[in-house]
Amino acid sequence: LNQLGREREAVVAYSQAVALDGSLAPAQNELALILNRRGRHREAEVCARKAVSLAPKQFDFRLNYGNILAAAGRTSEALTCYESLEQEFPEFAEAYLQHAKVLQDSGDFARASDVLDTLRHINPDLTLVFQRLAADPSVAFTPEELGKVASFIEDDKADEATVGELCFDMGQVLERNERYDQSFAYYIRANKIRNAACNYNPDVMCENTNRLISTFDAGVFEDRREDGMADDRPVFIVGMPCSGTSQIERIIARHRWVGGAGEMKDFGILARELPHVLGGGGLEYPACVRLLVGKKVHQLA
Repeated sequence: LNQLGREREAVVAYSQAVALDGSLAPAQNELALILNRRGRHREAEVCARKAVSLAPKQFDFRLNYGNILAAAGRTSEALTCYESLEQEFPEFAEAYLQHAKVLQDSGDFARASDVLDTLRHINPDLTLVFQRLAADPSVAFTPEELGKVASFIEDDKADEATVGELCFDMGQVLERNERYDQSFAYYIRANKIRNAACNYNPDVMCENTNRLISTFDAGVFEDRREDGMADDRPVFIVGMPCSGTSQIERIIARHRWVGGAGEMKDFGILARELPHVLGGGGLEYPACVRLLVGKKVHQLA
């Protein structure tokens, strides 16, 4: 069910499995992953903690637990989780990479750099850490280092998805160095790989966008302006892709009273769940928004 994308049914099935046998650590772990994807972070955390307690030597379960804590905004606990993984399983590269990502998302590039340096002493493969290094605008790559990444990209045996991600990263690094023609060539290749994998259809995207525009007119917001939550936290930074929102977040997150949350998926999850939450009688999103009344707005907020 999970592989078919029928997540709600998968949650029910996994929940029944752990109700019948609470010692099924893999089921607890898988349930935690699905709940986390659906934005149910507290429930996900409970299941992930249970999976770790049942199988403490299963390092991927512990990594998932750390990621779930990070997704819930519990950054310090997530960092502690990654640190313990690194100490116990020093060759588990993914722990270092996630550790560095969470630090970078919170604006702490110096500590993230230390984590990546530790990993590079254990595993000197540059392609392993290139994405995280490329995310730090202060990192300068030598021509030899960029050459190694370029050689990996051109290797016919390299995994296509990995090549696609590395092409995006190379494009970003070359763009910062004002090597725009080379940068653009990598971006084109990266997008070709990603488009082939996700079956992007511009006509469907255009149709969906038009539906959003017609649904969310000024009246929708005016009618519900008093229905949300009167709280000035959190601060939402909203903009078009590649418009500088991530950079704005990093700048703000350097303030001692602010923590960056990275690119959140909560609104996408809300949109997916809204027909079910509102009991829309077959109305899909965004048409079901017309059923959104004050009490539900506050609950969702």
